[in-house]
Amino acid sequence: PMRPPAVDGGFTPEFPGLSEALALAEWDPPFPFDESRIQPRDESYWQMYRASPKAFIALAAGQKLFASRFGELTAVRFGAPAGQDLADLRQRIDQALTAALQPAQLGLAFNPVKEQGLQAARGATDFAMLFVSFSIFLIASAVLLVGLLFRLNIERRSQEIGLLLAVGLTTGAVRRHFLGEGAVVAAAWALVGVPAGIGYAALMVHGLNSWWSGAVGTNLLRLHVAGLTEPGWPVALAVGYLVTLATMALAILWSLGHLGRLSAQSLLAGGRAETPVSTVPGQRRWSRWIAWPATVVACAAALGGATAQAGWQAAAFMASGFLLLVGLLAFLADLMQTAGSGRIGAGRGALIRLGIRNGGRHPTRSIATATLIAAATFLIVAVGANRSDPAAQPLRRGAGNGGFALVGESDIPLLVDLNTPEGRFELDLDPALLKGVSVVPFRLRPGDDASCLNLYQARQPRILAVPDRLMTDHPTRFAFNSTLKPPGDAPSQPWRLLQQKLPNGAVPAIGDYNTVAWMLHLQLGGELSIKADDGCQVTLRLVGLLKNSLFQGELLISEQAFGRLFPNRSGFGYFLIDVEPGQPLEPVQAHLERQLAPFGFDLEPTGQRLREFLVVQNTYLSTFQVLGALGLLLGTFGLGAVLVRNVLERRGELALLQAVGFARRSLVGLVLAENGMLLAAGVMAGSVAALIACGPHLVQSGADVAWAMLLGTIGLVLVIAMAACTLAACLSLPRSLIAALRDA
Repeated sequence: PMRPPAVDGGFTPEFPGLSEALALAEWDPPFPFDESRIQPRDESYWQMYRASPKAFIALAAGQKLFASRFGELTAVRFGAPAGQDLADLRQRIDQALTAALQPAQLGLAFNPVKEQGLQAARGATDFAMLFVSFSIFLIASAVLLVGLLFRLNIERRSQEIGLLLAVGLTTGAVRRHFLGEGAVVAAAWALVGVPAGIGYAALMVHGLNSWWSGAVGTNLLRLHVAGLTEPGWPVALAVGYLVTLATMALAILWSLGHLGRLSAQSLLAGGRAETPVSTVPGQRRWSRWIAWPATVVACAAALGGATAQAGWQAAAFMASGFLLLVGLLAFLADLMQTAGSGRIGAGRGALIRLGIRNGGRHPTRSIATATLIAAATFLIVAVGANRSDPAAQPLRRGAGNGGFALVGESDIPLLVDLNTPEGRFELDLDPALLKGVSVVPFRLRPGDDASCLNLYQARQPRILAVPDRLMTDHPTRFAFNSTLKPPGDAPSQPWRLLQQKLPNGAVPAIGDYNTVAWMLHLQLGGELSIKADDGCQVTLRLVGLLKNSLFQGELLISEQAFGRLFPNRSGFGYFLIDVEPGQPLEPVQAHLERQLAPFGFDLEPTGQRLREFLVVQNTYLSTFQVLGALGLLLGTFGLGAVLVRNVLERRGELALLQAVGFARRSLVGLVLAENGMLLAAGVMAGSVAALIACGPHLVQSGADVAWAMLLGTIGLVLVIAMAACTLAACLSLPRSLIAALRDA
């Protein structure tokens, strides 16, 4: 019966455009309805009963039929006990609700802005450790160069060492004497290195603000020297100074390790502190004991990496390259030790063969020099070979583009399906132009950009809802770096990992490996806490990691989980667009951007989006290539020092060759053959090992190796090194035959 309590307009929630209308004809709802179906009886009903319901069903049935992501109830009614004042009941209910409800549940959240800003300003990646790790070859080259130069100094003073031993000093006392001498020199020059290091850092910051700005996306970086601009003792500079001294002390101790191999009598007679290789028993054996195992393990690591998951593949090949570098250098040492046997022969190549054989006279010098050059070459080639150009990748389902041609976002979410004729008609899209075009829309929860384009640490990354059609119609889209064990027997459908139920209410999520590892500092199986629309903290657990995908900067969850966590996010804000092969992209992109401009719709080719992500990586590779070039330059300095020292030691020998008729240019060729062999061996060992280490990257599509620039850099260094060696040889060769022969 149409009488209370059934006749009550309060059963229906107030709805703008409907509740306040005096007649049905005055309705102004935000949805279309057919006004012609309104009859006079409907107007009469509205006048008498307003929004009172015409029918009632059970609560459970209504929740089953009409529940949505916003909830299962539209109103709650409280019945007053008999005899209780309604005003008092309302007051009690208001107090209870006020005490129970949290502001965040109503969309009102209070954030510690300053604290969050300070945390984000710490950055996603520690640039200091990044540069130190990639500068390790440069640091090692500097240490080797210091040790090499100090050892040459020790060898030059062999007679002085013999005299100290002859007057009663022990070998340990002599070592301590020279260590103290070297420490004084190192301490003095390390003081010079402190401001020089600050200047080097200033130069790097300037480069990041100008030449390499693509790595940081800004030109607002400023040099900050900890300790100088802050109160108190400059701890950072002091630590750097002490670490430098300790490193130099270790290099000097390594240089002094060979003392005591020759007697004082031999040293006083002019013997060298470095014993010729032929007089050291068993020295030939150590190089082979290192060379063969290192090479075998390197090959095994390469074979294992070829079948490993992507996450372990790079590590396996990098280890393989490093071990191969060690093995090749050990083979070089063995070659030098066996080059003394056999005849030199005659002809124009005899002097060259003699020069190559001379490289084994002082194997420690030669191996140290070749190691300097090989390490720097390894860094240059490995860095240069790791460049990528995603635009060169074809549209493949298993590539980083997932086979999609265009990617786009809209500032205002779209509420219609762009794949249906109705949706295209409502947005006034040309069906003929979009024939063969397929759109995969994603719901988007805005948040912090967690890609490498953001210098700041992302606290709440963007969240995308993966539509069910991507899991069912396109299960092989994109390449996965690694995944947790898939449920059931569906290992070929990793996207279905998002539909599994996890313990403790965690929500399964998928992210790009670069985003997860470098920006969020997590790994596979890691957990991240985010805030849902109701203000509650929700745990996301990473069940899969994508490989160099379009989703760098976002985390992906299922559409069901997205609707549960973010019910206030309506419509679609992120789109992947697939076109038929051979169909031009420009007309499709221009038409969609023009027609959907009121929504802030923006499209770009997937290759361009991936290139933007990798511009940071490629720019850093350029900076590290410069560091490798500096290391190679140090190697050439070491080579020049060895050359000059060898010539000075053999002045009598070279003078004798000149006296018996060898031309001066032939002697220069002899010296250059010896040092050129070390230079070429180091470059070849470093290059081969680096190419093996970069094997997985080189065979994949999209590898953009600047071979011309890479070979040009190495070639330029080789030319400069050989020119410097030629100049040093010409200046060091004896000009006075009589004086040189008399000194011999």
